[in-house]
Amino acid sequence: MEIKNFVDFVTDFEWVMKILDTSETNDQVKISHNCFSLWEKKHLTSCDSFDDMQTMNDLRKKFWAKYKNKSIESHSSYIF
Repeated sequence: MEIKNFVDFVTDFEWVMKILDTSETNDQVKISHNCFSLWEKKHLTSCDSFDDMQTMNDLRKKFWAKYKNKSIESHSSYIF
C-alpha cells in the first residue's frame, strides 16, 4: 500500500461511512454523498499504483452498496 497519508485516507472514509450510517432523512443521505465526493477528490490523486486504485475501488463499492440501501430506506419511509 503506497497511498500517501494512508491513515488520513482510511480515517476520512470511516467518517463518511459514519455520516451515512447515521443518516435518517433523504437530505442527510445526500449530505453523505457530498462528503463521499469530497473524500474521492481529496484522495484520488494519492493513488499511485494499481493496488491503491483497487483499494479505493473497494471502498467506493462499500459506500455505494450502503448508499443504495439507505436511499431505499429513506424513500420507503415516505410511503407509510
